[in-house]
Amino acid sequence: MIERRDEELSRIYRDADGPRPQQRVDDNILAASQRVAGAGARPAGARFARRWGTPVALAATVLVTFTLALMVFERESGLDTMAPKAPAGARRPVGEISAGGAAKRRAGTGHAESASRGPA
Repeated sequence: MIERRDEELSRIYRDADGPRPQQRVDDNILAASQRVAGAGARPAGARFARRWGTPVALAATVLVTFTLALMVFERESGLDTMAPKAPAGARRPVGEISAGGAAKRRAGTGHAESASRGPA
């Protein structure tokens, strides 16, 4: 796994003369780092969050950015005002249809009229 180039670099560092800490200090630092690293086991939730945190955050960012860009595009281009308007007499509001239909059914004339008009 260690390449030849890495071995040469390691040899150069080993052979270099320079200030080095006492071996006792090195050992104390290594022992402290090993105690901290093995201090406690991580809960299962931490592994899940670490594994999926970045992809979920990225997906949320893309979704919010796309939604905002679409909203700005629609507002700037006027797409919401470009929809054709229905003629005034073409359709009645839902309240009128249900109220009128109920009144005709009570009078007994609603069903015959709707059959003569055909599909809406």
